[in-house]
Amino acid sequence: MHKTLLTRTWMVATLPLLWLTCRTNIGLFTHYDSAKGSQWGILLHLLFILLAIVLAMVQSHHQAQYEFGHLFKKAARNAIIYSMGATLSLGIYYGMISDELTIKKQQDIAQIIEQTDTPEEIALIKQNNSALKSLSKEQIVEKAIEQTTLFTQLKTMLSLAFFSLTLVGLRYSLISAWLFSQFLFQKK
Repeated sequence: MHKTLLTRTWMVATLPLLWLTCRTNIGLFTHYDSAKGSQWGILLHLLFILLAIVLAMVQSHHQAQYEFGHLFKKAARNAIIYSMGATLSLGIYYGMISDELTIKKQQDIAQIIEQTDTPEEIALIKQNNSALKSLSKEQIVEKAIEQTTLFTQLKTMLSLAFFSLTLVGLRYSLISAWLFSQFLFQKK
């Protein structure tokens, strides 16, 4: 059977490159402001996962296989391929193109220091978090900075991104396989 352009696996593998291109352009237009750029980056990931799943449905349609199991397998495969490529693209973007993570870390540390500069603020922090009641101001600030540093490290962000993208992709795959098998690909 003749394969069309949309039924080829490499189409899914190019979506992370498209994401990287779009995210780089967004970074340029937002002057690499992580607050603005990250929102667009996440939205693009969700859109591209859906596109990868639609490509799986097109592949299944060309193969005339409309069972739920087959649709889910194809969609999940494409979603995982996208998740792996997207994680690599995120690594390239934040590791080589943008310094948004470093800037965000510095801003977060400055905010921590600002929010803990008075005894009243420390008392409020201790009141809201019982695990911090016995700690000094310096220890509270140190713990907050450690946590910020952990979550702004590239490898932590990539691990969380891969897990999140895979989880979202599998959920979308499950929903899509059910919708397509029940409503769109019904046998006539």
